This record gives sequence, C-alpha cells and structure tokens, in this order.
Amino acid sequence: MGDIEARFQLGADVVTHHIDEGLLVVDLDSGKTWKLNHVGAAVCRGLEQGADLAHITTELAGRYGMAIETVRRDVETLVDSLCKEGLVTPVRGG
Repeated sequence: MGDIEARFQLGADVVTHHIDEGLLVVDLDSGKTWKLNHVGAAVCRGLEQGADLAHITTELAGRYGMAIETVRRDVETLVDSLCKEGLVTPVRGG
C-alpha cells in the first residue's frame, strides 16, 4: 500500500453492523459477510469518519500500547484485504 496518508471509504453497497465481538461487514451486492474483531472495527470506524491511515494507526497504537510500525503494517494489511474484497475503495484526492 505504502501511502500512510491515504483515505478509504466503504463501498456503496457495503453496510456495517456492530456486534459484541466487533463488526459485521456485509456486501449487499454479493451477500457476503465478514466479521471483524474490535481492532478491525476500530479501523472501519476510522474509515467511516474520513480518517487517513496515519490517524487510525496513531490512535490504535496509543490505545493498545503497541509499536507504531507494527500497527501500521496491520492496518495496511487489513485495508488492503478489504480493498481486494471490494469492501472499501480509495478516496480520490484524499
């Protein structure tokens, strides 16, 4: 991925539902459902709020007391996976 200042948004046919274990992400077009844990849910919340990956990474590293590079790698991996599944798309010019 590489651009820590990149912003992403949920796809037009994607909805989320908060559950005790984290977050359900549903692609209404395909009917597929993904379950994210609390950290994945926090990443999605950040995306929904328009935060860039740097902000999301910094917030999570502080919240969980983890090394910023570790969190950055994990956030980028998750967002890359969500992109490949068509659940999120890059925000152009953002």
